[in-house]
Amino acid sequence: MDFEQLRAACEARVEALRLPHRFSTRDLRDAVAEQRGRPIILRPLSTLGTLDAPCGIRLETPDADL
Repeated sequence: MDFEQLRAACEARVEALRLPHRFSTRDLRDAVAEQRGRPIILRPLSTLGTLDAPCGIRLETPDADL
């Protein structure tokens, strides 16, 4: 897959979420959860040291994404 194909695929996935022009992280979480058909449960992640960028881990279970 070249860059243009990758970009088109990503844009299609974002458009499928049907988010408004301005949206919150909760709006994004809810849209992804609806598309996946299961809730997304967010929990704080303690990290070693301080990071200046968002980070985390995603786990899939049969009932929810964590």
